[in-house]
Amino acid sequence: MLPRNNRLSKNKDFEAVIKQGRSFSFANIVLKVRKNDAFQTRLGVVVGLRFSKKAVLRNRIRRQIRKILHQELELLSKGVDIAVIVKKQDKEKVDMPEIADAIKGVLKKANLITSLKK
Repeated sequence: MLPRNNRLSKNKDFEAVIKQGRSFSFANIVLKVRKNDAFQTRLGVVVGLRFSKKAVLRNRIRRQIRKILHQELELLSKGVDIAVIVKKQDKEKVDMPEIADAIKGVLKKANLITSLKK
């Protein structure tokens, strides 16, 4: 679980990141990035109904993404707000390595991560 000070929790924060943030995409993941005034990296995950109508699947993917982001938290740039948005999937079942590769790829593309853990 992400520490409380590393979470985007307020609706206005999400809206600000989504509307004003720079966009990066890789595979089925879209990343919105916006600088913040704090020296903390804050993260939020958005998985909409387009991904799946089933709440169980949406919540599962959300938990998996949060776990990956928690593992990479130390390597992320400080002072940014990041919203991770999951696009519609072709298949309903998504495995963890696929998600991890997509997340790491989009973070690398956005220059938010310097080196990847082996």
